[in-house]
Amino acid sequence: MGTYDMFPRGLSRRYEPVRVIGRGGMGVVFEAEDLRLERRVAIKCLHGGFREGDAQRFRDEGVALARISHPGVVHVYDTGVDEGVPYLLMELLDGEDLSELVAGLGQPLPVDRACRVAVDMLAGLAAAHASGVLHRDVKPQNVRLTSRGVVLYDFGIAKLVEDDDTAGGVVVGTVGYLAPERFDGTRATPASDLYGVGVCLRFMLTGKPPAGAAEDSHAPVVYRILRGLPPLREVVAQVPDGFAEVVDSLCAKHPANRPADTAEAIRLLSPWAAEPGTVPEAPRVPRHVGPAEAPGHWNTSSHEPEPVTLSIDIRRLVRSRMTEPSAVARQREAVGLLLRGDVQEAADILDGIFPYCRETLGADHPTTLACQYWKAVCLVRLGASASALELFARVSTRIGAGRNDTDE
Repeated sequence: MGTYDMFPRGLSRRYEPVRVIGRGGMGVVFEAEDLRLERRVAIKCLHGGFREGDAQRFRDEGVALARISHPGVVHVYDTGVDEGVPYLLMELLDGEDLSELVAGLGQPLPVDRACRVAVDMLAGLAAAHASGVLHRDVKPQNVRLTSRGVVLYDFGIAKLVEDDDTAGGVVVGTVGYLAPERFDGTRATPASDLYGVGVCLRFMLTGKPPAGAAEDSHAPVVYRILRGLPPLREVVAQVPDGFAEVVDSLCAKHPANRPADTAEAIRLLSPWAAEPGTVPEAPRVPRHVGPAEAPGHWNTSSHEPEPVTLSIDIRRLVRSRMTEPSAVARQREAVGLLLRGDVQEAADILDGIFPYCRETLGADHPTTLACQYWKAVCLVRLGASASALELFARVSTRIGAGRNDTDE
């Protein structure tokens, strides 16, 4: 069944992990069996190393999420911190996410279906906003089309790595779907969530990320967002009169030019929306499913945009929250992935913890050297033999130097 380094031992007394159903920049999601109630649940375990104050904010966010009662918002059953690992216990959703829907269709959605999804998203956001909860990361991968309708999930997760004392210095989210005001460190507002709905709507209508795909660099995407997205009619010729203006208002560069709230946005979009309860369906597209991946809830596939850090402050923040035990745990997770064949994912994890190991533990620390060794193994598997040999030589030289110092 693989390695479950991230699964808290306290939770395992009641919940038996069945499989990993998603991985992202902030944690791992498990499908688990509730041994007491005999039901399947989803448990999102965030990467460890959180400080005491962060854990309390995490609990507060979980309490707020649990208060939301709406069919368009994932149900949160419990939250806590076990052995330094924050977790959210949630319902297990069926269906597929919005990005999978568009990929399965192979073409943009009709205006009425896209509007139906957007209106249902806004209804879920309205319930969240009424409870004082912002989403902060509205994107196609966080919108699920289930048997009961459109459901939003991953609410408030970005808040867990924002630092209230460094407003303006830390921004967390997915680069192609962040509102322009977030890039200067401005805290999220309901208007930021409305922008996310507008960008998702444009994605449904075009089949492409509105600001373009982030390939070698995020800079061009950020530039397009800061400049302001072009009018919808420039990218979609056939749209109803008045409709393009509503979508453009949701994606307005300045928050003051967006609808006042979710209620106004619903009112503006409803005339073009299909009947309530209409959920688009896409043909299932067969794709490779690896041992650490399975179709369904929170499936992190290769087309999902990576959560991006937007300043050096964020890198410092992440490193400040990492500890040697959490770095070792992440390294073990990477080795487990490597042994199962998930080589690129293992390499990405090792890249993420190496700066902490080098800067905090030191270049000659065993954990730092092990991190480099396993990265070299990954490079061999990925066909980068020259880079792997260089890294192996670097590790060997440092180990040899350490032995010579001991002999002396």
